[in-house]
Amino acid sequence: MNYRILIMLISLLCFFPQLDANADSLDDAQKAYKEGDFQSASEKFLNAEIEEPDNLKHAYNRSVSQYQNKDYESAASGFAKAAKSEDPSLARNSQFNLGNTLAAKGDLKGAKEAYSNLLKQYPEDQATKDNLAWVDQMIKEMEKQKQNQQNQDQDKQDQQDQDQQNQDQQNQDQEKQDQQNQDQQNQDQEKQDQQNQNQENQDQSKQEEDQSKQDKEEQDQEKSSSAKEDQDQQEDQSSAQNQQSAEESPEDLDKAEAERLLRSLEDQERYYGKPPKMPPPDRRPTKDW
Repeated sequence: MNYRILIMLISLLCFFPQLDANADSLDDAQKAYKEGDFQSASEKFLNAEIEEPDNLKHAYNRSVSQYQNKDYESAASGFAKAAKSEDPSLARNSQFNLGNTLAAKGDLKGAKEAYSNLLKQYPEDQATKDNLAWVDQMIKEMEKQKQNQQNQDQDKQDQQDQDQQNQDQQNQDQEKQDQQNQDQQNQDQEKQDQQNQNQENQDQSKQEEDQSKQDKEEQDQEKSSSAKEDQDQQEDQSSAQNQQSAEESPEDLDKAEAERLLRSLEDQERYYGKPPKMPPPDRRPTKDW
């Protein structure tokens, strides 16, 4: 995390205890720290802290080494412990560096609380004021970024929702258009089928009409032929009767036969009509010279 570091750590040399019992161990810890071996220095200061748990300077020195080793979680725990020291200077520096450590690990709200608590005791501490102002600025920027990110996410979500709505509307419009096209095709097909059916019915009716007409013509022809045959037959009978009547003498015909013959002739005239009068044949000789 990139922060503009306004942290100034207190020199460790001011807080090394000068105890004969563990002077060699503390010398080794100071040497490791100066050489940049912060892991080894923190371990050695931790050993001294274990041997003298009431001496909070060891906790402070251990936390400084851990801070330099970027072990901010352990360092914050050690500074919080040392900030309870009855030594005002040690407690003040521990509280200040607690704020620095929390800021370094990204806990800006925790750092703000640490600096604010320190300013309650030392309201004129300019370094604490500067760090508190910087933390406030970072918090505002982070909230602004967070809000911007939320706005961007919301805008993105709104755009996605709008795109989805547009896509859904397009799908609905397409489905509606497809349904209309299908309905139109169905209507056209039904219309075509109806036209075909009507044409078939017309063709069937015409065929039936033609067949009926043909049947009627055949029937009329048969009737005409039958009537002609009957007429011919009656004419033959009448001719035979007339011939027989002509051959017989008038004396042989009795009155009843004569009446019968007359009725027969009248019936034939009523049924067939009187035969047309034929002009007399031209008996003039034909000139052949």
